[in-house]
Amino acid sequence: MGLTNVSISNDQFRILVDYFQHETSKSLSCHEEMQREICSTIVPMAMASQHVMAAMLCVASSHRLSVGLEQTEVNVFKLHAVSARLLQDAIGCATRQDVLVMALATSLVLCLSNIVSSSSHSEEWGVHLKGTSALIKQLDESRYRFEKSTRVLLRFYTSLTAIAAGRGIPSDVPLYAVQSDSGMQDYIDDLAGFSTSLKPIIDAMQALDRSRGQTEIHQLTHVPTMGHTFQ
Repeated sequence: MGLTNVSISNDQFRILVDYFQHETSKSLSCHEEMQREICSTIVPMAMASQHVMAAMLCVASSHRLSVGLEQTEVNVFKLHAVSARLLQDAIGCATRQDVLVMALATSLVLCLSNIVSSSSHSEEWGVHLKGTSALIKQLDESRYRFEKSTRVLLRFYTSLTAIAAGRGIPSDVPLYAVQSDSGMQDYIDDLAGFSTSLKPIIDAMQALDRSRGQTEIHQLTHVPTMGHTFQ
């Protein structure tokens, strides 16, 4: 699989784009409306950005591999590496909000690629989630207002932070908390599968677990012996 130009003019890539639209997006959705929302957000962004396209191809390839279709793990790693490299280049000097939003989409899709993966690297999505957290914070501090067409990215991020907390995915720093609109009613999260009213409870449990871990590290590095402590 050639990766010099991540374009749907490549027949193999065209197959993966089609697979993402009809199969991968369906597997990520609780209902058809959510599937349409995912496709109407991610696919146009992929058509406009090489790193979003590479990430989308990667998640489609990962999903094909996980369900036993003919797709080698090598191609998944190649697409992941290309997307990550292009993403790094894009955010290296990114100041425009539209560039940051594209980077946010790529980071989220790379998270999904690891989640649907059947490989030993499936738990590495926590690394991408921390990068996503930093991008969300940067956009928030720049007073960026998500339009209807991109608000699904925020919902994905909120869902993934809830899933990370529920699964005990380790994080050395708290993930950025998206402020919900005032007066917004709680709802059943389309990706996580439970009510958003549970999110503060899950966050508190994660904070407690992180605090407990720091306490254990402190105790291990301050073990009294012969009247001294190791520091």
